[in-house]
Amino acid sequence: MNINNKPILYRESEVETLHGLFCERVRRTPDALAYRFYETSDETWHDLSWQDMSARVDACASMLKKLGMIERDRAAILMENCPNWIVADQAALSLNMITVPLFYNDRPENMAYVLHDSGARILFVDHEEHWEKLQPALQDHTLEVVILVKTLAVLWQKDGERQDLGHQDIPASLATIVYTSGTTGNPKGVMLSHQSILENASAAYAVSNIYPSDTFLSFLPLSHAFERTVGYYLPMLSGAKVAFARSILTLQQDLVTIAPTVMVTVPRMFEKIDARLEEKLAQASKFKQGLVKLAEDVGFRHFEIQQGKKCWHINQLLYPLLDKMVGSKVRTSLGGRLRVAVSGGAPLSTSIGRRYLGFGVPIIQGYGLTEYSPVVSSNSLERNNPACVGEPLQHTQVKTDAETGELLIKGHGVMLGYWQQAEATRAMIDDEGWLHSGDVAKIVDGQIYITGRIKDILVLSNGEKVPPTDIEDALLKDTWVDQVMVVGEGKAFLVALIVPSEQGKSVDKLAFIQRFSKDLHAFPGYEKIKGVVVCDEPWTIEEGLLTPTMKLRRNHILEKYMDEVEEVYASLG
Repeated sequence: MNINNKPILYRESEVETLHGLFCERVRRTPDALAYRFYETSDETWHDLSWQDMSARVDACASMLKKLGMIERDRAAILMENCPNWIVADQAALSLNMITVPLFYNDRPENMAYVLHDSGARILFVDHEEHWEKLQPALQDHTLEVVILVKTLAVLWQKDGERQDLGHQDIPASLATIVYTSGTTGNPKGVMLSHQSILENASAAYAVSNIYPSDTFLSFLPLSHAFERTVGYYLPMLSGAKVAFARSILTLQQDLVTIAPTVMVTVPRMFEKIDARLEEKLAQASKFKQGLVKLAEDVGFRHFEIQQGKKCWHINQLLYPLLDKMVGSKVRTSLGGRLRVAVSGGAPLSTSIGRRYLGFGVPIIQGYGLTEYSPVVSSNSLERNNPACVGEPLQHTQVKTDAETGELLIKGHGVMLGYWQQAEATRAMIDDEGWLHSGDVAKIVDGQIYITGRIKDILVLSNGEKVPPTDIEDALLKDTWVDQVMVVGEGKAFLVALIVPSEQGKSVDKLAFIQRFSKDLHAFPGYEKIKGVVVCDEPWTIEEGLLTPTMKLRRNHILEKYMDEVEEVYASLG
């Protein structure tokens, strides 16, 4: 295989399952570097070849057989991103078991629900602490054994005979059950087949600029369908290597150490980078502030010229100097070799996308949902529009509902259904096979623009409909704000619940309202913030106010601060 050229995609006759994909990669490039990880015991980065991984997978699979695991048994994975996550997944899949990923940072009660609901028979962990934290929450469960993957040791085993969990109604093609975060109510188990994930990874590969010589930096949880398909199976398909970041706290250092060429990320990462930049600029001279703004504008014009959207302008004479002074430094902070940063999981602010494309950071935005395995659409480096989420992948059809504007999706990636929830499945997939996304969209020139969420729309007492996420995205750019949620359903005006940043902790409510008026100057009058509730403590997963993917549990947050919210409405009339 020529590492400088994109290899031919696997033919369907060569790969039919996710474990088949792994075996084909081992066969093709047994000695190539597969994974890089940091070992805390010796404070050193270690490398594993595909042959090394194959030996580990075989050893784990042998242990599963000895423990009596059979086809269709569910195997839960509770680990941070590391090679052993891959080992557990592939070992279980090699026996035609069904893997159930858990978010390692989730609340124990939520994990216990997933274990019970899925009927998981075995649990893989990589730290004894994860099992110790989970165990007290387990009351009604089907677990029979807990395995410490790094040593293949049994941490816990149930006494008694094997239970009959029932396998007769499970689809033969089912590979994994991925539980959605559940912003309201209990999470639902999305059933994804081997074929849907393989097709999705292949379709994403077809429009990507990924090569065997690439290095991914993995830091989004592998329990998230986005990272799993694009950051795990896609590199395996392409022959690229993956380095696992040590943690979110060390991400900046790991970027410099690993110098990745590809990164799968979420908008929040760029929002935090941008917030740090704004903090520095607030302390800088007017000249430096102007220099950065000029570099952004000239750089974005350079990007648009490359995209064939704009003609050359005389300000491009300044581009080499401005890029050296500003853009190159931003790129160096991201490792200096980044060729593509795939942003998904949430909308990327157009202004942030514009700024960092102007700095030469190659961000492409995509769109998807777990129920579609998960990628629906993506921009490409050649046709990159930061205002939209790109074009549908091959073999994916999209349209919008004539009445509601909801984006409907059909194609190979559609889930098999929700685990043991036939009614919820029928509500999500209509009789014609269209998957209902819940997102409002418009399609222009083949490109998809997401404009809001059907369920998240606030209807004010005057009938005005307000998408709160647009306002929240604007306020999150403010250096005074760390977390924010906008409320106002059935009310005369909007109120913002905020967790202030370090800069905003000493600020009073009136100052926040005045500041927000400037932040939202481009919004209609009825979308302005007239009241503020300042929250003393951050909203956390542990408290049940965020999902494991950091989405707001709106009902839970509103319930906690209901008295304060009602007090604001009462005081402002």
